[in-house]
Amino acid sequence: MKTIDDYRAQCRILLGDEAGRRYSDAMVDMGFRQALSKYGSYMPGVEEIQGRVLAYENTYAVVPRAYPDHMMVRGVRRNSTKKEMQFSLETQPGKLLFDFHEPVRPAVGELLQIELSVPHSIKGLDESIRTTLPDSHLTMLCKGAAGYAMQIRARSVTEVFGKRPEDREALMTQADDLIKEFINELNLVALNDSFNYSPWPVSRISLYR
Repeated sequence: MKTIDDYRAQCRILLGDEAGRRYSDAMVDMGFRQALSKYGSYMPGVEEIQGRVLAYENTYAVVPRAYPDHMMVRGVRRNSTKKEMQFSLETQPGKLLFDFHEPVRPAVGELLQIELSVPHSIKGLDESIRTTLPDSHLTMLCKGAAGYAMQIRARSVTEVFGKRPEDREALMTQADDLIKEFINELNLVALNDSFNYSPWPVSRISLYR
């Protein structure tokens, strides 16, 4: 598993700043946060958890909410039939209220498979404990991070006495080229991924022992 140190090193090669004299860790990491956000908009992170129907409140099935705020429900299916279900969702502290648009609703005690969208992470960045990107996407993400870091530096050099406007323009041009290349590669990877897409991930986290 690659860590933020691996990503920073590759990013600095693209920036031509392997010694880290012009781009601080903070600047490079800000570039990675922007690149991860863009990456996730093309290829969302997905995890699956299990949740049991505890009761019904009017027409709403009550399921414990046991995941962080940064995750969102993308889909639900019955554990018994594996069928994806149509639903409306209301979120309350500690619980999920599902209004299922199904002829036969899940019974109290029935186990559901809940698909969540999750942000991508790099181990060591913002205290993340794992990297969710495949190693093969390292260079692609680093291009985006380098481009975004260049944009940040371009904005900062205009505030430094003695810097010429053309310095900023040169940086912005390089940044735009890297970001365009990053997005073009994202489009290709996302297109290829869509041909092999499974609506339900292999990784599962159980909320029940």
